[in-house]
Amino acid sequence: MDPSFNYRCRRAARESGGDWTPSHRWTNICCFEATPPWLTAIAGSEQTKGAVCSTSRQPLAFSLAGVGYILLTGQRLSSSIVYALKVSFVNQKLFDLDGQVAVIVGGTGVLGGAMAAALIDAGAACVLLGRNQDRGQQAAQRLQTSGGKCLYLPADAMEVESLAAARARINRTLGPVNILINATGGNHPDATLPPGADFCELPLAAWDRVFALNLTGGVLLPTQVFGADLLKQRRGSVINIASMAGMTPLTRVVAYSAAKAAVINLTQFLATHWAEQGVRVNAISPGFFPAEQNRALLYDKDGNYTSRGQQIIDHTPMRRFGNPQELAGATVWLASEAAASFVTGQNIVVDGGFSATTI
Repeated sequence: MDPSFNYRCRRAARESGGDWTPSHRWTNICCFEATPPWLTAIAGSEQTKGAVCSTSRQPLAFSLAGVGYILLTGQRLSSSIVYALKVSFVNQKLFDLDGQVAVIVGGTGVLGGAMAAALIDAGAACVLLGRNQDRGQQAAQRLQTSGGKCLYLPADAMEVESLAAARARINRTLGPVNILINATGGNHPDATLPPGADFCELPLAAWDRVFALNLTGGVLLPTQVFGADLLKQRRGSVINIASMAGMTPLTRVVAYSAAKAAVINLTQFLATHWAEQGVRVNAISPGFFPAEQNRALLYDKDGNYTSRGQQIIDHTPMRRFGNPQELAGATVWLASEAAASFVTGQNIVVDGGFSATTI
């Protein structure tokens, strides 16, 4: 039985006070003191297949849209939870990634790791690619411990041979790749322009390094290598991590802004180029999410906002930075063929409103 299947069942059981053993072949567990009227109505509708059995203190089992559920009686649920369950029963298959293989290049980082967790939670098997083996193995172990199917493979996004070797191993162990997330990126201090700095003196080597990290290794090479799997299947999803800075350039980070603008442009090109071959290509532009590479820019050593951090907060209508888990919804939506089959060439902004306001 698929480990991610059991993970979701165990989690649902814990949240509802029930229990789960692999002998149950169902995908959701919840608890009720009695059969809710809305469930009775669903059971009698044409959406269900199979019989419904229920007594006051016995498990209730039913099938909805071809998906099985078991509900253990004995605990009252609030009306808000019941409503959420109704929605999840109807919409679950839109965001079900069971059987999908996802590769997250840069998955050892904070944002890439959060996106991997979201895909695993939706049922996908995930492969984290990155250069830092210790961090990668630790990240994969955390996700495996939570019940997901995840492994780490060392790979350098700037080396085609390294990426190709990773793809060959993935194909042997898990099968062809269905979802590619390009989460590699970053900046370099020599490629920034502080107030008063001379643009004419910007080092070319630093500029090239930022473009190589964000565009060449950030999108081009991984998409060329793993895109071959998607094209062979004539289906799949590529999700590139862009930035608000690629939409409207931020002060100081001149090379980074230009490189991320190129990421958005390449995303749109590939979406058009591969549309008739069934491959969707989109981007996510996160707002300000504290991570290893930008934490010193946003916070001082005492944990207070720096002047730059305060500027960002003042410009963000939600008056806070983002949490990595807040990328989960956009990630799973774009990855799902059922939910986003007509979505390609788009740049989805997750920024707390930063890009929606001026002064």
